[in-house]
Amino acid sequence: MRFPPRPSRYARSAPYLASVLAALCGLAVSPAASGASFSAGTNTRLLDVLIDPRLAADSEPVVISSLGSTTTSAGTVSGQSGAEVQTAGIRLSAIASSKVDQGPGLVYGQAEASARFEDTFIVLAASAPAGTVARMTFAFEVSGTLGAVGQGQVSQTATQWSARSEWRAFLDLLTQIDGANWQPGGSIFVDPFNTFQLGDAPGRREFTVAVTLGAPVSLSMSGRVEARSSANAPTAADLPAEALGSALFGNTLAWQGIVSLTDQNGAPLGPFTAVSSDTGFDYANPYAAVVPAPAAIWLMGSAVGAFWLRARGRRSARRRSD
Repeated sequence: MRFPPRPSRYARSAPYLASVLAALCGLAVSPAASGASFSAGTNTRLLDVLIDPRLAADSEPVVISSLGSTTTSAGTVSGQSGAEVQTAGIRLSAIASSKVDQGPGLVYGQAEASARFEDTFIVLAASAPAGTVARMTFAFEVSGTLGAVGQGQVSQTATQWSARSEWRAFLDLLTQIDGANWQPGGSIFVDPFNTFQLGDAPGRREFTVAVTLGAPVSLSMSGRVEARSSANAPTAADLPAEALGSALFGNTLAWQGIVSLTDQNGAPLGPFTAVSSDTGFDYANPYAAVVPAPAAIWLMGSAVGAFWLRARGRRSARRRSD
């Protein structure tokens, strides 16, 4: 059975593609830290070949990138992944694009990025002595978008394409007497016949824990994003196919500050601080990326998006001329 193309899918994807280009315009730089744990890694696979894998762990903010583009007799595949770790914030990006111009041919791309940050801080309040057990409400936020789009007529010999992207985030906060854990995630998968979207939506979440004033509080956060794409034209008679998967998370996991600090009866304690001796950051305040700076790992995403839009423009021009 032959399935006709569905152009309406790509009309709906236009706002998403515009957001891809808008999101990939810059990064922020934060002051170096002295003792917290920063680590990041990226991985880009094109045609199942490992391209430029890197892994870094440092006591200062880490920026890692992996990118590549391969043109074969069958088509083009591009991938880009980027990870940036700052004090109290992680930023991740992954894009994979595959395009078969003429069969027979198969191209496949995969990009992934991950990062981790750990720190400790001490909560103190001017209105209560050290050793007081208090109730601390704090907030975390996951922000970003998943995308999966593709196009290609399905002929009798089953021209195929698929795109997938996913994200995962992990938060652990441990006091001497309590703790909080959060592990959200989500994914989207698209092919000519199906669309599946599963898991959590990004957003803000608040937690309340018991904390001893003057005692260390341990914080650990990590995140991971992945994008995949494939295009397949099994025979010379098959029609072109292409796909794009992307996971763009400007602040994949970001500390949003201490919302409130009260005693056991709910009476406010304040003013209060939650300063880390390692980074000097006051966790009473939210993470803020303030000074945009250009970075090649995000500019690569713009190139991938531009390639996709150019390809769509050429197809539209051919249809008008037919």
